[in-house]
Amino acid sequence: MHTVPRLRLPVWPGTRNTSHAIGRTGLATLLACALSATALPGTAAGAPTDRPTATPEELGFDSARLAEVLAVMPEAFPGIHSLVAARGGAVFVEANFYPYDGIAPHGLESVAKAVTATLAGMAADAGLLSLDSPVLSFFPDREIANLDERKEALTVADLADMTTGYDCRPLDDMRASDDWVQFVLDMPMKAEPGTTYEYCNPASHLLSAVITAATGASASELATDGLFGPLGIGDVVWPADPQGVTHGWASLMLTPADAAAFGQLWLDGGQWDGQQILPSWLPGALTAPDATSPDGTGYALGWTVVQSDGVGPIVSARGGGGQYIVLIPALDVVVGTTGSGTYGPGDLIGALATALADPVAPLPPSPDGEAMLADTIEQLAAGPPPATDVASPATATAVSGVAYQLEPNPLGLEGLMLEFADGPEAQLTLLFADTPEPIVLPVGLDGRYRFVPGELGHPLGLLGTWQDERTFVLEYDTISNVTAVTLVLAPSTEGLRAEALDRTNGEVFEIAGRAT
Repeated sequence: MHTVPRLRLPVWPGTRNTSHAIGRTGLATLLACALSATALPGTAAGAPTDRPTATPEELGFDSARLAEVLAVMPEAFPGIHSLVAARGGAVFVEANFYPYDGIAPHGLESVAKAVTATLAGMAADAGLLSLDSPVLSFFPDREIANLDERKEALTVADLADMTTGYDCRPLDDMRASDDWVQFVLDMPMKAEPGTTYEYCNPASHLLSAVITAATGASASELATDGLFGPLGIGDVVWPADPQGVTHGWASLMLTPADAAAFGQLWLDGGQWDGQQILPSWLPGALTAPDATSPDGTGYALGWTVVQSDGVGPIVSARGGGGQYIVLIPALDVVVGTTGSGTYGPGDLIGALATALADPVAPLPPSPDGEAMLADTIEQLAAGPPPATDVASPATATAVSGVAYQLEPNPLGLEGLMLEFADGPEAQLTLLFADTPEPIVLPVGLDGRYRFVPGELGHPLGLLGTWQDERTFVLEYDTISNVTAVTLVLAPSTEGLRAEALDRTNGEVFEIAGRAT
């Protein structure tokens, strides 16, 4: 395991220009703090929890077919990191896809909205708030802009169901403000609350603030004690805003197995190990969602509800990059995935469905199929063997150690340098406007990622290949989070041209620089 040294680069020429303010993507943010191992607020450590397990055949699934499905998933669903599937509360397949190992908690993106709404429901059941309460009643001491009758009518349920009526503002604008909650409270209205569905990330953060105002505790604290604790979930990351309000819209990190356990809790009507953890009416609300999106999809309490012919409702909590918790009540099935790609839950469920040989009865034992499945899962986690012959073109020698000063770009990246030597590893140096020193990272050239401690100490990995004599492809993957970027670099002794592809949203942009 490499560590990331904070090295000065005295050979880096020129004077740093920090006068421009450039919007930054998740990659830039994570790279800029890649050396930090300081835990964010809301971090708890714990050991992985045990879950009931069963063979696929015991639950009507064909192990050999499952092995075939899993084997093609890296190609069929690029960027997939993990898959966990359970039936009747028993896990029958759990797979991690190289380079993710399933150990570190994984960012769940907007799946967190379902957790935030769950906590609101639990607080309501405890009599600490009402879902029908006006949102403004929780902030009596705040002066609120754009106040009108519509905003005064906004309820807690409207926040949970995305029917706020807000003229919603971008999440980045909220995060750039001094007080995130005040920012959301001040957003103007454009419709009557409860009448129109519109996805709004800041609204979920306001819901988190309502929970804190009503209970006196943050959403992270409530989740750790009252929700995750009873489920045996201890390895949790869920940061807060500058005022200590947990990110209600995203940023929650759980292990894939623990995320699936949260889904199992909802599928089982709020029961876990004989205890009623959630009020039964809370999962029941998904049978008739209050909100409907423009495409006809139901939405309630952070969950999407789709009617499927022959199966009935399919319920899912969805997060960008391939974070899904999918519930199929008619089959008593839970499927959870994590990743850094653009695949959808429907195709995943369709692929798994081909392995469901009997939806109502177990299959005969299949030792050969089980062995095939176990071997496939092991190979997927291990990844490719390292290449024994790593050859680099003449370009690598020519550009090794050449420092490039970059033009303003969405990554906020000011400088870049690659260093090649004989062997399976290169070195990448990055310079950002807001980092005091260059960031030096190892890059695997032998088909294997090189890992370093990233944000919160969780791994990030880099892999490089020469596509041709003049083109170097660099894969940057935060491994346990959503950010994954491919940089196609064309370096020369005079300058650098690069194409950056954000693999989680398909965004492509150009970067250029000159050799100095």
